[in-house]
Amino acid sequence: MENTAEKIGRYTILETIGRGAMGVVYKARDPLIGRTLAIKTVTLSGLLSEEQLAEFKARFFREAQAAGVLHHPNIVTIHDVGVENDVPFMAMEFVEGTSLSKRLKEEGRLPAEEAVHIVRQVAEGLAYAHEHGIIHRDIKPDNILIESGTGRAVIADFGVAHVTTSELTRTGEILGTPFFMSPEQVLGETLDGRSDLFSLGVVFYLMLAGRRPFKGETISSVCYHIVHGEAEPMPLDASIPPALASVIERLLCKEPSGRYADGHSLVRALDDAFSQTRAAAALSEATLDLAPAPGRFQPPTPAATIPSVSAVTQAGSPTVASQTVVTPPPAPAEEEGGKRGLLFAALLILGVTAVAVAFILGVVLAAGSGKKPPIQAAATQKESGSKETQQQEAGKSEKKVEPRNEGARSEQAKKCSVTVIFETRLPEGRLSLFVDGQQKLDLPFMSRRMVDGRLGFRESRTFETPAGKHQVKAVVRALLRRRSIEAQDVKELRFAPGQSPVIGIQARAFPDAQVTINADGG
Repeated sequence: MENTAEKIGRYTILETIGRGAMGVVYKARDPLIGRTLAIKTVTLSGLLSEEQLAEFKARFFREAQAAGVLHHPNIVTIHDVGVENDVPFMAMEFVEGTSLSKRLKEEGRLPAEEAVHIVRQVAEGLAYAHEHGIIHRDIKPDNILIESGTGRAVIADFGVAHVTTSELTRTGEILGTPFFMSPEQVLGETLDGRSDLFSLGVVFYLMLAGRRPFKGETISSVCYHIVHGEAEPMPLDASIPPALASVIERLLCKEPSGRYADGHSLVRALDDAFSQTRAAAALSEATLDLAPAPGRFQPPTPAATIPSVSAVTQAGSPTVASQTVVTPPPAPAEEEGGKRGLLFAALLILGVTAVAVAFILGVVLAAGSGKKPPIQAAATQKESGSKETQQQEAGKSEKKVEPRNEGARSEQAKKCSVTVIFETRLPEGRLSLFVDGQQKLDLPFMSRRMVDGRLGFRESRTFETPAGKHQVKAVVRALLRRRSIEAQDVKELRFAPGQSPVIGIQARAFPDAQVTINADGG
């Protein structure tokens, strides 16, 4: 910082606080009212002809006057404009703090909550300016100031950006690198407020990821990627809530129609995203495991019902009430093996004892009645039986076994192995699938980054059901926008015997919560 004793207009220059290709920014004092303010000079004489420079000055005053009507806490207030030594200047509100650009250079990236706080304020300021017909055209970290102590985010350079970019485009020059330009701005098309929102999306991405979404070694390559390329995927970082990544994805849409309509819509989306994040954290604390179990679906362990005794009644007899508790986890394998061994030994001893007792009783009864013991009688009858009788008995046995095997094969052929594929962009919730009123699947889900870089969930499960006509019902419950939503769909499906039908289920939130069942009956 350098101290000077110069003046610009009636303003006393206190120190230089910034220099750039367009001019210099000074900290100054208004001697009439004792107010500290910022003076920005705009110098383009090296880039424009005399005729263009005269036109530039006229447009500068028109744009400055238009921007002067903006009075918003998140927009730097313009107090005065003038010309000193043939150099246009603008007297503005002085914000005690630092630029977002300097913060990012020092810290690399910002916590998600602070980044949202900044973007939310900038969006409010842009919404106000756009409602007054003024587009900034140069939203970037250098033009976002963060006030010390309060954290207030303020947009600077309203009015200046429009004039300078227009004149530089006409002369074929480009000031700096267009990392934050929208596709329509790069192509020189007509702009509206959604162009500023695209630029704010790039700034938001930079704050969370610590890098810009569109890369390039030259200005041409950067412009090409902005217009034709896709943004670099957000880093897989637990500190970046998935809901915020979805907001950025929409801000960086190539077509303006795919972005938020205005800054107010963006603010609502940010509030919803943070509500989803808080709800997800609360649900994670309340639920031990939201991730779907790998492999085939395993039905939940049934609860055990045990009696509990309440306080003794006046008559003196206890009142028994039913209480449901969760079945305790299974014992370790070694302990289970030991218990099974003891149980087998006990059963073996009991079995031998029972046989011995039955034999003794048979002998005693036979001796009393003059008959042979049961075992001897059975042996004698077996020896006296003819071979023909044995063959007949064998034939009967075979006839009895064969129908049972054929029946088992027939029953197996009548069943279907049904595969369910579930897809959704909802942040988190649970899918329940019922077949003829019987629950077949209970699948918790939580969005994660997909192959296409977007957030979502895709999983498949398999279950068996008899072939034929069935009523299939899918119910999805999810957390969205500070509230719980529920949607369902019911279809009559016919499964062909011996085939493997596939059921596709999709759940979405827009325009309304909806679940759709699509099925291939095989």
